[in-house]
Amino acid sequence: VRPSFLDRNLHRVVVEQNIRDSSKAICPSICESGPDTFTVAYHRTSGVDFKGRYGLWLRDSEDGGLSWGSPRLLEEGIQAPGLLLLKSGDLLLNGGLHHGDEVASESTTMKLFRSKDKGRTWREEAPIWERSKGMQLQGGCGSLVQLSNGRILCPLHGSEGDNYHTRDDDISGFQAWCYYSDDGGESWNESKVRVELPQRGAMEPSVAETKQGLL
Repeated sequence: VRPSFLDRNLHRVVVEQNIRDSSKAICPSICESGPDTFTVAYHRTSGVDFKGRYGLWLRDSEDGGLSWGSPRLLEEGIQAPGLLLLKSGDLLLNGGLHHGDEVASESTTMKLFRSKDKGRTWREEAPIWERSKGMQLQGGCGSLVQLSNGRILCPLHGSEGDNYHTRDDDISGFQAWCYYSDDGGESWNESKVRVELPQRGAMEPSVAETKQGLL
């Protein structure tokens, strides 16, 4: 029986079913790569924490999202991907790598991939950041945003320590800020000003541009 709260004018499509006691497909990012053509990126994980086994997967749709092709693995270990179609026509894809199996368990790398053929093939670029000194993440879902002037933003949150594995009363607040690129994602800089909030702090930020040019 179709629940009464579902809009009957909306067509519901299952892109991928979770596999009980095996893997969960979560944190999707979707973008239009051509007329009625979409690419979705997501990660599969065995557990929603840093101990889970992660992998970055992609699927394509050529009928406006009504059906989706076979999944293909881009890289193991990557979580929370974000997709962006640049004004140049290139597709950018970012995803976080957590170095939890090493001594510096609070360290992360934000990997970056580029496609020049609407998502059919990808090449790895220089990372947005590499082996952070503290925990740096985008959060549940990744995000890349291109502004009207061409600048690309990658919002994130982080701290100097391993705040995810300490008691609440030991936590120093997370801060939120951005990395930005003015050359189409070839190189990245850190914003100098950071957003601070009380208690646990600022986490899982997103950013948008207003008509007035403000963020």
